[in-house]
Order: sequence, then C-alpha cells, then structure tokens
Amino acid sequence: MRNGFVSLVRGLLMISILCCDDIALVSDVDLRRFLYRRVEQVFSSDRWCVAREGYFVVVEIEDDIYLDFPMLGKQGLLSDTFGVASLNDVDFGSPFEMVSRHPLFGFYEAFLLCNDAMGVTFIIPDAVVALHADLKLLLMDLLVPFAGDISLLSAEGC
Repeated sequence: MRNGFVSLVRGLLMISILCCDDIALVSDVDLRRFLYRRVEQVFSSDRWCVAREGYFVVVEIEDDIYLDFPMLGKQGLLSDTFGVASLNDVDFGSPFEMVSRHPLFGFYEAFLLCNDAMGVTFIIPDAVVALHADLKLLLMDLLVPFAGDISLLSAEGC
C-alpha cells in the first residue's frame, strides 16, 4: 500500500514518514528520536499499515504552507474543512482534530483524521510557525495544553 501514498506526496519538499525507514530522512536527531517513540505509541507495529493506521508528515522550512499540502484543501495547512471560509471568518473550521506543542523539541503536532478513519500527523517545527503568523494563530487556537504547562490553564470553572 505504500506506493499509493508515495505518489500522493512525491515532488513536494515535506518529509512523509510512511515506514520506520523514512524517519532516517529527518535531519534533527531529537525529532527522529521523538518519531521513533511516537511510532511505538501510535501504531500496532514497526510495519504499520499506512492505509489503515495513517502516517506522519514533517513540514520543512522550504515548504509552501499554502500550496504544498493539497490533501488538506485549496489553502494547504490553512484550509477550511469545508472549503468555504478563510481563517478570519467566524465559520472557519480547521481540518485538524487536535494540536499539541512539544516545547522541549520545538514543534507542533497537528492531527488530521481522514474520512476512512486513518490519520495523518503533521509535525510543524517552531521555525516554520515563526514565519507564518496565520499558521501560528490557527495552531494556538486549537492547542491542547502540554501536561507540564499550567500557564495555559485557567482557574475559572474550577
């Protein structure tokens, strides 16, 4: 099944992690270590089925966040779920189900649940987010507080 997914992303700059061997394509050692751990946590084995269980995409600084991610919609990482609203519209619906930030590693993890129940996890480094205020706004709006970061939690309602 891997070959079908390779054609989907071939030619783009992002790194698609479709098997454990692909993790070696990631240059950052800490991120590689994180991905190996995440594969163990999320997938049933190191030979997971991409079509059934999903895969990872590492966004790189050279990527065009608007054009290089057509699988999300016309606006790439900033696409509306239904393709009708822009980020500033009240009706905007992010394609991501959940976003978390890993401050020790310096990246965001954004999860997209696809129609067939498989998921794609986008790893978006802080360096990429720093270049795009609109992307930062989107990610911060969906951010799930990091377990160790109580500064994001409010005392209201407790």
